[in-house]
Amino acid sequence: MRVLLVVALSLALLAPTASAAYPVEGQARVMGPVEMHGAHDASAPAGLIDLAHGKAFSFSWAHARGVLVDRYRESTRTGIQDAPSAGVGSPDGDKTDIAFDAAKDARVVCGPSCLAVLVADFGSLGERGEGDATLARTTAPIVFATSTVGQGPDTEFVQTVPAGSLSFATRGIPTLPPGAKLVLLNATLAIDGRAPLETFVRDEPRSGTPDQPYLRQWHTRYLELTLEGAQGATSTPLTLYASQARVALQGDLAVASATGALLSGSEKRALAGGAFALGGALALDARSEEESGPLGATTHGFDLAFQGQAVDASQGGADLLAGARVERVKENALLVGALAILAVAAALAPRAIVIPFYTRIAPSRVLSHPSRAHLHALIQRSPGIGIADLVRETSLRRIVVRHHLHMLEASGHVRSAKLGGRRGFQVVGAVSTLDATRALALRDPTRRAVALVLAGSDEGLTQRDLVARTGLSQRLVSYHLQRLEQAGFLEKGDGSLPRRYQALRDARQVLAAAE
Repeated sequence: MRVLLVVALSLALLAPTASAAYPVEGQARVMGPVEMHGAHDASAPAGLIDLAHGKAFSFSWAHARGVLVDRYRESTRTGIQDAPSAGVGSPDGDKTDIAFDAAKDARVVCGPSCLAVLVADFGSLGERGEGDATLARTTAPIVFATSTVGQGPDTEFVQTVPAGSLSFATRGIPTLPPGAKLVLLNATLAIDGRAPLETFVRDEPRSGTPDQPYLRQWHTRYLELTLEGAQGATSTPLTLYASQARVALQGDLAVASATGALLSGSEKRALAGGAFALGGALALDARSEEESGPLGATTHGFDLAFQGQAVDASQGGADLLAGARVERVKENALLVGALAILAVAAALAPRAIVIPFYTRIAPSRVLSHPSRAHLHALIQRSPGIGIADLVRETSLRRIVVRHHLHMLEASGHVRSAKLGGRRGFQVVGAVSTLDATRALALRDPTRRAVALVLAGSDEGLTQRDLVARTGLSQRLVSYHLQRLEQAGFLEKGDGSLPRRYQALRDARQVLAAAE
């Protein structure tokens, strides 16, 4: 059986497995977007999340506070000017402080030209999702602002994403740090059944005058909220912008060009600039830094560090894990050889193999376990007791009893002796080895009955006498006499026939103790 197990395990270890994972780490300069697929969790120490326009998104928060801003602008044939009108507010805008307690289901519904962004200056702004994602470097600055036509002085919220920043576009759920801001324009915010809060930029034509025949007015309302304990609840298309980003990916990635190095095991492989693919459980760290190309032209690449467990890695069709796979086969071959040696040793001396594994616990602490202490007490009370009796006395499973007995024996608290096909246990130092062997022999009730009859006779008894006094068959009497002799309980006569058997005097004391 042991041989069959070793053969089966050997085949499993040596067989090449496509899904085997290998530790990898490395760094590359990637050119072009990195396409990802699988479960991902992206984060940035600071940045902005642009929520999908024209879509609905739900989330919750513990508390939110902020301001609702109303601004007005007027346009004439001669241009755009700040012109407060009676009853419509001031050029600085009307500001209303707003606070919301816990919102279980706050929904944002964006209009066609919606501005819905989440901003964090510090913390861990990010997203989590599953499916396709694209990590790229922006080529031009992106400006997010709340303003009327003309970008006049009424513009208050402005957030600029510089050219060269990283963008992580995917379908996911935002994760926000404390103090993250939500800014809405051309959107509707509905909170727990309250009346919807509408934000907008609205063109409101007015009646002209002879001096100003083309008078028009724009009314801008936007909302800026600072969120505490916010958490996205609905997966939606979004884009995370930041100067650096970390991505935990359970899946695969591909990029058109990568230069750098990949280390797996003891083998280091160069990434020479071709198409690069990597798959597995990976931690990615992307940083966008300016790098000038020929004649001072700015490239569109960024640095990508990676590490984790990869199931495949390739560039230009070459397997970058080939060396690691060979190393794994060699390691497994060594392991198979070690297992084979252990199997042979276990077959020849199983106890010599098992006992060393139970010596990590200090001997002084072995009896601190209640089950071991109970077993030790039972053995001390009944020297020679066997595993079956200990199982019955403790109601523990046989495998558990064997485990604790191995620990007691390895720590020197008990020892075992074997008589015939039965092994018994005794506490070390409580009785002599000879008395322990005798006690083991007397655990059998039929043998004990034969021993009692022998101990009651000073002259000794023949097998025929014992058959007559015990009612046992001659064959059974002969068997038990042989076991009692092996245990040092009796002595035979001087060789005359019929042979007489007599209990030793000190053995009678062991018998009395057993009774």
